[in-house]
Amino acid sequence: MPAVPMDIHSITGWAAALIATKTCNPRIPMVAKFYAPWCNSNNEMAPFYLSLAEQEPHVQFLNVNVADPEAYAVGALYQVDYDSLPTFVGTYDGVSFHKVQGKNRRAVANMVDELKKAAWKMPPEAEQDKADGNKAFAEKEYKSAIAHYSAAITKAPRTAVLYSNRAISYLKLSEEDAASAEHPDSEWHPKRCRGKAFGDACSVIDLDVRWGKAWVRYAQAMIAGQQDVLDADMAPELKAERVRFVRDGAIAMLGQAAIMSEGKFRAEAEALQRALLDGA
Repeated sequence: MPAVPMDIHSITGWAAALIATKTCNPRIPMVAKFYAPWCNSNNEMAPFYLSLAEQEPHVQFLNVNVADPEAYAVGALYQVDYDSLPTFVGTYDGVSFHKVQGKNRRAVANMVDELKKAAWKMPPEAEQDKADGNKAFAEKEYKSAIAHYSAAITKAPRTAVLYSNRAISYLKLSEEDAASAEHPDSEWHPKRCRGKAFGDACSVIDLDVRWGKAWVRYAQAMIAGQQDVLDADMAPELKAERVRFVRDGAIAMLGQAAIMSEGKFRAEAEALQRALLDGA
């Protein structure tokens, strides 16, 4: 999806946007902001809305200017109260899902999260694969856990938690002594596992940038990647510089995770951050 909201000027443009979201595979949710240029509340919300669109590339964001005569009908279609602009409407598969009026940033962000959950709800088969993966992970059968999470991902490719779980499984596998005995070309070699974990961590960020645990996973993958820097054939001063770069990046990611998390996840992020700072 574009990084900026799409401007809708007519019923025809609205219909085209709806059709586009319904024909994507998998289908994508859509959020529309109904506004008027003279509305001060809209002007206050505009930077936040743009930022939200940039953070959520798998959601289609729209701008509908109800002061435009041809776009006015779109607002009427969704019973937008023109005395309560801006109004944000979330839809999925053409059906209105949520509506938020005014400049409540938290309510709009929560609406997007709930819309994504409804749109990307895992089918029962993927839920079972995830449960099987969790069981294998608890039993430290990391290869089996990876296989189950991979199966779930094929059925629910936009579910961030599946990539998060597979990432930590790859990291745990890379730490096992048996992995070190793998041939460098083996998919289970520690370096390859760390690379796959980093790829999955990037996918988690891409799918849910406002999820604190996503940033924890990203930091964990960065920290694990330090081993590949240490193993690399390069000048000692360059190696030390790159290790510092990775460490500083991980510290920043964990700080972001702490800001976005509460409870156990926040404590985990802060503990990892302190450990890195103490070792600096």
